[in-house]
Amino acid sequence: MGAFLAGSGSAPELRDWTPAAGSADADLDGDRQTIAARARDLERNDALVSGAVQSLKDSAIGFGLDFQSMPDYRALGIDRDRAQDAARRIEAIWHEWSEDRDACDVTGQLPFGAMLRQSVQSDLVNGESLQLALWLPERQRRLGSRFATVMQTVEADRLSNPQDRIGDPRLRDGVELAGYGAPVAYHIRSSHPGDLFMPWAMAAAEWQRVALRGPGGRRVVIHSFDQKRPGQHRGVSVFAPVMTELKQRARFQRAELQAAVVNAVIAAVLESPADGQTLVDLFGDANAYMDMRNAQPAVQLGIGPGGAIPRLLPGETLKGYSSNRPSAGMDGFVTTVSRLIATGIGMTYETFMRDFSKTNYSSARASLLEGWRFVLFLRMHKTLTWCRPTLDLVLEEAVWRGYLDLPGFAESRARRQAWLRGVWRGPARGWVDPVKEITAAAMRVRLGISTLRDEALDQGRDLDDLLDQIALEQEALKARGLTLPEVNFMPTADQPEPAAAGA
Repeated sequence: MGAFLAGSGSAPELRDWTPAAGSADADLDGDRQTIAARARDLERNDALVSGAVQSLKDSAIGFGLDFQSMPDYRALGIDRDRAQDAARRIEAIWHEWSEDRDACDVTGQLPFGAMLRQSVQSDLVNGESLQLALWLPERQRRLGSRFATVMQTVEADRLSNPQDRIGDPRLRDGVELAGYGAPVAYHIRSSHPGDLFMPWAMAAAEWQRVALRGPGGRRVVIHSFDQKRPGQHRGVSVFAPVMTELKQRARFQRAELQAAVVNAVIAAVLESPADGQTLVDLFGDANAYMDMRNAQPAVQLGIGPGGAIPRLLPGETLKGYSSNRPSAGMDGFVTTVSRLIATGIGMTYETFMRDFSKTNYSSARASLLEGWRFVLFLRMHKTLTWCRPTLDLVLEEAVWRGYLDLPGFAESRARRQAWLRGVWRGPARGWVDPVKEITAAAMRVRLGISTLRDEALDQGRDLDDLLDQIALEQEALKARGLTLPEVNFMPTADQPEPAAAGA
């Protein structure tokens, strides 16, 4: 009796549609692990999913995000020169730690940029990523690192309730909660549940309770996922809404491909006018007939194995065979389904399929800009949930050890945030038409609605490094008595195409 048809229980088209109205955690409970396993299987075996994950990682992260420090000198009450000097020292400390795989990775395998790429893949496929900040001064000293802070990446599957027991209001799928639903600890299994049948994992699994923060308030657990609903404490794969379409598309394409192979192999069917009894009367039995037929050499066409025509007995004929496959509608079906899948995961069809054959400049640029929004979201999300907390830990140790002089960093939360201010540069968006877009960038700067720093960041460049390099090149040109030719950045009007001869 409500005013909305969408809430009607009697409308024929909605009568059987009664989804559960569970909480964020309740809706994920029991399904999250299956979704993650299916998403990993798709990423391993589906070319489109694997390509989409790779494309998003390359666009959002590249080889890693480069931090450009920009301390808020106004909030800190210092002059700009002092802030710039501190920024250079902060960047140097970060590069020292993040580029040394022994310093940042407890396994000594990956620099921080590669660990970041791995976490983005986990966010997309598993729906979340997990990292522990360890304090190992003796171990790190033996490896030659000046830092005791070292990170351990943990597969999110290991985050679960102890003994896999049912959750309760204070324990949700491995996440222990306090008042207001805030996470205070994480319960991590000693071995991966997928190692159950491995020889080294036969012993009973144990769970370690890891507090979110250590005794001094230092953060220990970094848990990254896209929280879509209040009260959600675990993530879900970005491919969850389109798994049905992905699986059905893969099955359809496989069936069409198999049919096409069969159609290519079977060229004709041999038909005999004699029935089975007639063949027995003529040859004694069917085997004798087949032996005689096999004894007749086929006419070889010289086009490889199988390229032959059998010799026919009197009355026999070859009848052509065609399965009419692949279906004429295959391309349209795959394109339509691929558009649905791309929309469901936040990409455009052109970037998902990497197919720009049916677009012009305007539509290609619109597609790239639309897809770029999701890339920027991924980058910002990892910056806030993964990169910045890690930078905070590294600078905290650097200040404590005296490597950096950042007044108020340890005492004031506001001053700490001011010292941490900066941007994380990633790969450039790229250009569809470089001349048009460079011209537009020059016009933005001249009109005062953009700056050289903004344009450099948009292309993944550091303006200070860029200006230093330009100065060096200008000095080198001057020393050699050379000058660069002038370039006209003003766009020229499109010229009409010449009329055809005799028109």
